[in-house]
Formats: sequence, C-alpha cells, structure tokens
Amino acid sequence: MRSLWGYACVIGLLVLAAQLIFVYRSAIAGMSPELRPTLERLCEPLGCKIGYPRRIKDIAITSSSLQPPRGRAGAPENGRSVLVLRASLRNQYDQPQQWPALRLDLSDLSDTVVIRKVLLPSDYLPADQADRPFEPGAELNIAVPIEIAGAHVNGFQLHKFFP
Repeated sequence: MRSLWGYACVIGLLVLAAQLIFVYRSAIAGMSPELRPTLERLCEPLGCKIGYPRRIKDIAITSSSLQPPRGRAGAPENGRSVLVLRASLRNQYDQPQQWPALRLDLSDLSDTVVIRKVLLPSDYLPADQADRPFEPGAELNIAVPIEIAGAHVNGFQLHKFFP
C-alpha cells in the first residue's frame, strides 16, 4: 500500500507540473524563447495558443498624423468625411510582442472628445502580418482610413493599449 501511495504522489506531482506549464505557458515562452516551438507543439492538440509579452511602455508611437486622403481636399460629402490616420509604431523591447490596439480620440475646437475609435491589430495590419508578432526593433508605418460622420474635428490623440 505504501508503494501505491508513492506512485500516486509522483503522478500527482507530474499532473501539477503539467498544469503549471499549461497555465504559465506564455510566461515560460517569454523567459525562454528556445522553448516556444516545443510549447507550441504541445499546445496544438489542446487548441491553446502561446502569447507574446505585452509591454506597452516599450511600444512607441514615433509619429502620427490625421489628414485627408492624397489628392482630395477632405470636404465632407453628405455630412461624411474621410481622413487617413498615418502612424509609425516601434517595438523597443528586446523580444517579440503582441500587437497593440490603438485608440483614436477626435476632438472639436474646445478640445472635447467627440469621436473615439478603437483600432484592433486586424484593422491596421496587413493580413499576412496579423498572425506574426511585433518583432524587436521593428517599425511599422500604418495608414488607416477613418470615416467621420456629423462631427467637426479639430484635433486628435492616438493611444496604444492591450485589450
């Protein structure tokens, strides 16, 4: 009976270790990038994914502008106007990261936010890049059309965050 309890304890410890690896798989892959392929293979049958670090302070918006499309004066048609948000994002972290979401706050003359738009990575990334991480040191220039209806916009602010 004593050996049976010994085997049960060993099996229990192995199950506990497997659960810890499952729960902390993204943190383990972030601390030891060489384990990422192994963890991804182990996750495949379980249908789980290995995330990337989320260090928002290490993602910089190096430039941004909101202007009418090139060749158009930006005059509203039927109360709607289209502006193009152009921005440059840079990953200053030494490891790959997840792509951030962007929040665009459009304000009027009194600096009151009149429109707030959230752009998820799928909204601003090319389709082939959405599945890949934001590589260390990489810089991405984006251009996203923004449709504005029924508001007079005088300024904007662009923020980054992880949902």
